[in-house]
Amino acid sequence: MEYAAKCHPETAECGIEYDQGLAKRHFRRNNLQNAQRCEEDAKKAYRQISLLSAKRTARKARTYMRAYADGSGESHLLIEKFVEQVKCHRNVLDMCKKELNELEKKQKLDAFVLNVKKTEKEMKKEMELIKKEKEDMKRDIENKKRIREEQKKAKEEARNPNKKAKTGV
Repeated sequence: MEYAAKCHPETAECGIEYDQGLAKRHFRRNNLQNAQRCEEDAKKAYRQISLLSAKRTARKARTYMRAYADGSGESHLLIEKFVEQVKCHRNVLDMCKKELNELEKKQKLDAFVLNVKKTEKEMKKEMELIKKEKEDMKRDIENKKRIREEQKKAKEEARNPNKKAKTGV
């Protein structure tokens, strides 16, 4: 960066001013008000800055740097407006609502078609199973009829042993 911005000194060095603000807030909330431990409390405040918060502050500083680099305006209000617009454009739903709705409709249609195809396959399998069951039932019925007829013949033969001898002669 060639120059430092007038209204935002925090744009220097990846958001170091924001990190210092976080450390200052932690120091004020958690120090023991003891002069002998002041240096230790200050170090502890700087150590509490996590990598995630450092990345967030660096991103915030970069948005301001981008606003100044784009020449968004000389006034503080114009820069703030640019930064807010950049934040709004992060959300894809706000930018491409029509395309996203079309994609969502296509996904739902594809899911419906897949479901119909699965249903058709399942129905074919069920129809085959039903056919097999019908064939098995027919065989069972035929077997039961045959067994009954054999049992009837055996009972008749047991009752009338003479008929067999007469028919056999």
